[in-house]
This record gives sequence, structure tokens and C-alpha cells, in this order.
Amino acid sequence: MLNGHRHTLREMLAIAAGLICLSALLYTLAWLWLGDAAGIGKYVVLHLAFLPIHGLVLGLIIEELLAWHERRSRRRKLNLFLGIFFRQMGVDLYVRMVEMVANREELERLILVEPDWKRSHFRHARRALARLSLHSLPETDRLEAVFTEILARERDIVEMTRNPSLWDFEELYRVVVALFHLIEEAHLRGELGRLRPAVLEHLAADVTDALRRLTILWLHYLEFLQQEHPTLFSFQAGVHNTLRPVMLEQEWDQ
Repeated sequence: MLNGHRHTLREMLAIAAGLICLSALLYTLAWLWLGDAAGIGKYVVLHLAFLPIHGLVLGLIIEELLAWHERRSRRRKLNLFLGIFFRQMGVDLYVRMVEMVANREELERLILVEPDWKRSHFRHARRALARLSLHSLPETDRLEAVFTEILARERDIVEMTRNPSLWDFEELYRVVVALFHLIEEAHLRGELGRLRPAVLEHLAADVTDALRRLTILWLHYLEFLQQEHPTLFSFQAGVHNTLRPVMLEQEWDQ
């Protein structure tokens, strides 16, 4: 490995020397053609004086481009993970949670994505979801169904909290935190039939808050599909009443 490093360093020095020689040759040709050594010398000095600023600006631009590319690559991987998340647990959680919403139709209208949606449509829908007042139904049987589903997924949710790379995706972070909070509530409250109505209302509000975050995350995922996998997005556009996730590795040309 050390020999390989020395070989690479030797090649870089050779390239640098070649570029310097080429620059000297071009300046010499300019001097022979123009015959103005003082002017060429002044030009060289001015450019040498500007090199630190040039290096600073170029370095910042390259650094920002590399950082942008890394963020885009990381976000793409996270969005790929969302397909698995919705397939394994997201849809089941949605089905259970949405049963606790009295104004379910308002929620579903907002997540009904059309094929011609632009980024502005997704942004508007997410903002509308964030402002939407969800009227929860604090009924014991509905809460029991949600908590049963949550506890069945407890291990997977806890494993997600241990993955530090997922925290770069704020929307996913909020969903996981909301789900983890529901897990704590399920263990803490015990038997739901013995709880006071005020406590049931509090739990129902926590469920609808998690549902809101889950549907916002779903819209982020659909926007990603539209940009990166338009064919898969076409299977989601116009879907109503339920989330219907698709796996990115599935074959759709059959």
C-alpha cells in the first residue's frame, strides 16, 4: 500500500510539473509574439496575487457541491427505506389509526395525490395536513386496536431509534418519536377499560398526532417516487381511502 501511495504521489508531481512547464511555454510564446515582457510580468503577478482568493472561492464551491451531493444521496437512501417502512408497518398503523378519526374524509382528500402534482402541490398538502384539526374518537376498542398494532411492532420501532442515519430525515424522526411515545403510553396506562374519559381523550389525541405525522411522511415518500421512480409513482397517484405502498425492487413490466 505504501508503494502504491508513493506511485500516486509521483504521478501527481509529474502532472504538476507538466502543467507548470506548459504554462511557462505559453507565457514564453506570448512574450515572443507580443514582445511586452513588462506587461506579461505584471499579468503574472496579478494572477499570482489572486490565487489565494481563487482557491478560497473554488474550495467553498466544491465543498458545498460535495455536501449537497452527499445530502441528496443520503436522503435518497432514506426514501428507499420508506418504501420498506410503509410495506412492513406504515400501512397497518395507518389503517388502525385512521379509524379513530371522525373527519376521516378531510384527511384522505389531502393525501389523494394526482398524477400531475408539482412540488408546490406536495408542499401545500403537507402544510394543510399540519394545520388540519383531526377530531379523534376516544373509544376503548379503537385505542386497543392501535396499541395492539403498535406493541406488535415495538421491536422494529425501537430498532429504528437506534439507527443514527435516520435522524437526518426530520419527518421520519418525528414519526418514530411519536410512535415510541405511543409505545410508552401503552405500557404505562395498562388496561384501557379502567381509564378515565379524560385520559382516553389524551391517548386518542396522541394517536391522531402520530397519524398526522405519518401521512405527512407518506407525502414526502410519494414526492420522492414522482421524481426518482415515476412508474412506481403512477401506481400511487389517485389512490383513495388507504395507503398502498409499492416496493422499489418489484417488477412492474410483467
